[in-house]
Parts: sequence; structure tokens; C-alpha cells
Amino acid sequence: MASLWPILIQIKNIEILKSRVIMVGLYYGNEKPKFVNEYLRDFVNEAINLIQNGMCIEKKRYKFRIKMLTCDVPAKSYMLCIKGHTAYYSCTKCKQEGK
Repeated sequence: MASLWPILIQIKNIEILKSRVIMVGLYYGNEKPKFVNEYLRDFVNEAINLIQNGMCIEKKRYKFRIKMLTCDVPAKSYMLCIKGHTAYYSCTKCKQEGK
């Protein structure tokens, strides 16, 4: 079964980009990426560069920061390397056993 894992961002502090969702990474394969670190490596390296140096758009330099990360439930469990949402003890906020 094919699997598609995009990395999407939204830039809030640049007026011409604020209403757009931009794809900055995409993985496609027969299964989800085997290792989360490999999946995120290029994104993390680019984010570090942008945080340190900012980004230049139309000859104007902007600061770059990551305000939040948002994932659906399967992606969240994958990113955090925890059990999936249908497993026992899968909640990240408590220790209640699921049914």
C-alpha cells in the first residue's frame, strides 16, 4: 500500500504568504518512512539555517521561527516514537489504559 507523508508549513509574519500552506517536504513509498530522524533530517537542517540566517523575500530579510508543529494522530505517534492511538496506554497526557 502506498504511503504519502508531506511536511507543510504556514508563514504567518509575511503578508504575501500568510494565507498559503506551503509544502516543504514530501515522502512517498510503499510504507511510512522507517526512521523519523531520516524523514525529518532535511527539514530540520533547513529550519536551523533559516532560524540562524533568516529568509530573504523580495530583497527584505525576515526572521524565522517555528511557533508550533501540528500532526494528525498517526503522524504524532510516529514523530514521538510512541504507540499508535489504538494501542493500550497510547495517550501522551495520562496513564489510563485504553479499551
